[in-house]
Amino acid sequence: GGPEGGSQTAGAARGGAVASLGGSLEIVGSTFSGNEVIGFDARGGAVAVEAGDLRAITWSRFEGNRASPVPVGPFLSNPSSGGAIALREANAGSLAHLLIAGNLAGRGAAAGAVGGSASGGGISVTGGHLKELRDSLFSANIARAGGNWNLAYSAGRGGGLANSGFIDTIARATYSANRALGDWGGVGLGGGLDNTGEIGRIVAASMFANSAEGGLGAHLVQGDSLGGGIANLGSI
Repeated sequence: GGPEGGSQTAGAARGGAVASLGGSLEIVGSTFSGNEVIGFDARGGAVAVEAGDLRAITWSRFEGNRASPVPVGPFLSNPSSGGAIALREANAGSLAHLLIAGNLAGRGAAAGAVGGSASGGGISVTGGHLKELRDSLFSANIARAGGNWNLAYSAGRGGGLANSGFIDTIARATYSANRALGDWGGVGLGGGLDNTGEIGRIVAASMFANSAEGGLGAHLVQGDSLGGGIANLGSI
């Protein structure tokens, strides 16, 4: 979407390696490492699927991918989602036997970096329907919001997984050392998993050392920290 774009003209960005926009996709036995999508409303550091069919992503690795916002004007929010995989209004079958490790949605760690809300350091599901997510490991992924004096209260949601769609089943998924970080007084929600949509059931999930941290903002306004493992403001 253009890091050189002016504050009002940065373009939308989808899928650092693969963007499937209204099509049909299946990924098997693949590795996605070090991919990055940069722009306004950046989605899917490695893979973005929007308004189409995702048959499956299975037996694959996603490591060190990034969905990165470009700086925008001081009064504009620039969200980012899905450090590894972003699904938006997609009809998805199975995500299974995946390693989702060290991915980032949102700004880098540099002090003062700007951006907006960040969701799904590993995977974000926005709208649509995902049949199953199973037998997968989410490790050391981060959703890190960015802000500035004029753009405050940016939320970090779902260090491992952020869901605002519908997921039938999450089974045998492990969430380890994922982080959801708010900025400038914004909330940190769901270090492992943040759900504002609907999840039919969670079976045999494991949560280890995940964290949610609200941001310290202007006038020392501390954002709330909710759900180091799971934050559920939807339905499970």
